[in-house]
Amino acid sequence: KNVRAGQACVNQCDLATFPDIVDTPAGQETLCVPCHPQCSEGCGGATASACNECRNFKNTLTNTCVETCSRNLVERVVQGKMICSTCNQTDLDGLLACGECGLVTLRNGSCRSSCPPGEYEINGKCICPQVSRYLTEDGVCELCHPQCSTLTSCWGPGAHQCGSQTATNGTESPCQFARLRNGSCTLKCPGVERLNSLGNCECPDTAVITNNNVCIPCHSQCAEGCTSAGPQNCLNAPMGCKTAYITANGSSICVAECPWNRIPVGLYEPKQCNCADGFFESEFGDCERCDPLCQGLCNGPGPSSCKECKILTLAGVCVKECPIGFAPNFLDKECQPCHPQCSKGCAQPMDNAACLSDPGTPPCLSVFEDGKCSAVCPPHSRFIVGELGISEYSECFEKCPPSLPYYNETTTEIKHRNGEDSLSLTVVETVSIGFTCVNDCSELDNSLRNPEGLEGVCIHELNFAESKTKAQVLDGGITILIVVCCCVFLLLFGLFYVQRRRRKREQVSQPVPDNEETETAYVNDGPNNVYTQYGDEVPTPLKQFEVPGADLVNSPSYVNPYKAYETSATPIVTRVLGIPGKPDLTSPNGVVDIGGMVEESTDL
Repeated sequence: KNVRAGQACVNQCDLATFPDIVDTPAGQETLCVPCHPQCSEGCGGATASACNECRNFKNTLTNTCVETCSRNLVERVVQGKMICSTCNQTDLDGLLACGECGLVTLRNGSCRSSCPPGEYEINGKCICPQVSRYLTEDGVCELCHPQCSTLTSCWGPGAHQCGSQTATNGTESPCQFARLRNGSCTLKCPGVERLNSLGNCECPDTAVITNNNVCIPCHSQCAEGCTSAGPQNCLNAPMGCKTAYITANGSSICVAECPWNRIPVGLYEPKQCNCADGFFESEFGDCERCDPLCQGLCNGPGPSSCKECKILTLAGVCVKECPIGFAPNFLDKECQPCHPQCSKGCAQPMDNAACLSDPGTPPCLSVFEDGKCSAVCPPHSRFIVGELGISEYSECFEKCPPSLPYYNETTTEIKHRNGEDSLSLTVVETVSIGFTCVNDCSELDNSLRNPEGLEGVCIHELNFAESKTKAQVLDGGITILIVVCCCVFLLLFGLFYVQRRRRKREQVSQPVPDNEETETAYVNDGPNNVYTQYGDEVPTPLKQFEVPGADLVNSPSYVNPYKAYETSATPIVTRVLGIPGKPDLTSPNGVVDIGGMVEESTDL
C-alpha cells in the first residue's frame, strides 16, 4: 500500500521523485524514482517533458524543460516563466535577429534579454572583457586572481596566470603588487628579494639563488656577492671580504674579526688573520698550539717542528732532557754526544773526564787513566788493574802491583759514532789497550800459565815448555855479556890513563921563547891545586898560566878563571884555535890539555 523511497516505506514520494512500478527480485514494487534534473515542483515521469515546472527554461516548441535556449530560440519571460521561443526573422548569417526581438546575442549565438555577469554588450552582442577576466574552457567569462593587475588580462584563475602566458620577468609585471621570479603574483617580495622598477622580484647582488630556486643572503662579510651561502664562498675573496679573512687549504674565509688564536696582519681592510705566536696552521686550516717544548714559533705539530727549542734540542728535535750518551750544552740549547769512551752518560759533552755510570758499573767503555776514560793505556802506563766492563774502574798504571804480578796483553775494538747526534757506534779497528794485571794467568784464560823466567808475562799452555827453555838460555847469555862488557871497560880506562900522563910530561918539558909575548890565563884543577903549563904549583886560591901568542881574554875561547873556580871543581878545558908556532900546546883537534883529563867543555 505504501511506496519505497530507498530502504524506507513512505506514504508518498517527495517533489524530486515520482512513484513508479518496477520489477525487483521479490516481484513488482512501487518505488520513488528521481525526476529529470530540469524538473521543478515534481514530475509525472522521468523525462524532461514530464516536469510539473521547469527549473530554467521551457522550450515551447518541444514542451520540454532545458537549461538554456538553443541558437534558434530566444529567451523570453512570459507570465513570470522563462520560455524559449522563435523570432520571425533571421540576419544575413542565418542567425536570429535578436535585436529585432529586443534581445542581445550571446557569444554562443543565442538571444537573451541581457548579457551574463562580467560581460558587456557592444552592438547587441555580449563580450568578455580582456582586462581582469578570462574565458574558461566552457566559455564562461571569469574574473582573474585578485593579485592580478586590473589593467591586464589573465589566462587562468591562479596568481601565476596573470597577464600573457608567454610573459617573462623581463617585461612589465602584470601583477597588482609584485611578481615573483616564478611568474606568480604576490603581495610583496619574499626574503631578501627586492622589487625592481618593472614590478618583478629579483635576488640582489648581496644574495644568491640556491639549487632550489630560493634567494638566500650572502655572508655578512661578503662585500661583492657570493657563489653560495657561507663565508668561504664570497666573490673575489680575499679582496672581496669586508673586514678580515682566513686563508686555509687554498681558499679564503671572510670573517668579521680574527679569532683568539690568530692576529690581523696588514694596514688596510681586509686584513689577513695569521696564526698567533705559539700556534701553527694544521692541514685542515685550523691554528693549533705548538708542542710544549717549542720556544714560541713552530711550523707543524710535534717537537720536531719547533723553530726554537725551549729547553734542549737533539738532532733537530726538541727534548726535555738529553738521552743516555748525550750531555746538555745549555748555552747552545743542544744535546751533544758524550765522549766515545763513556759507557753510558756524561756530565759534559765530548769530555772523557766527565763520564757517568750507575753505582757499581764502570763509567768507561775501556780504561780509566789519570781521571779520564781512554780507549787504550798511554805508553808510560800500560798496565791495567781491574776487569774491563765489570770493575767500577779499570785503571792504567806504570806497572802491576805486587798483589797482581802477572799480566797479558788485552785488545779492544775502537768504536766511533756514526754521526755527532747518533747513538749507534761503528767498529773502526782492533788495537791493544794494554796489559791486564792478574794474580794468576788462568784468571784471564784457562789456557794461560805463569811462566818461569819471564817475569809477569802470561803465555799459552802449549808454549809453556818452550818459553821456559828460552828463558834459561836468555839468563845465561845475559851473564856472559855483562862480564865481557866489564873487561872491555877496564882495558879502555887503563889505556886512556897512560896516554894522559904521557902527554902531560911532554907539555911540561917544552921551553918558552924570549921573543914571544905572553898572555896570562888561569886554570883551576880543583879547589886547592892550580898549576902553570910547566907544572909549577902556584899558591892558592889562584895561579897564573902563560900561553904565548894568544889573546885569551878577548878570544871566544876565554874562560874566566874566577867563574871556573866559583862554579866547578872540574878541570877547565879551553879550546885554542890556530895559535901560530906552538903545535906542542894544542892537541890534533885544537884542544889544550892542561892539568888533568882532556875533554871539550860545553861552557866554551
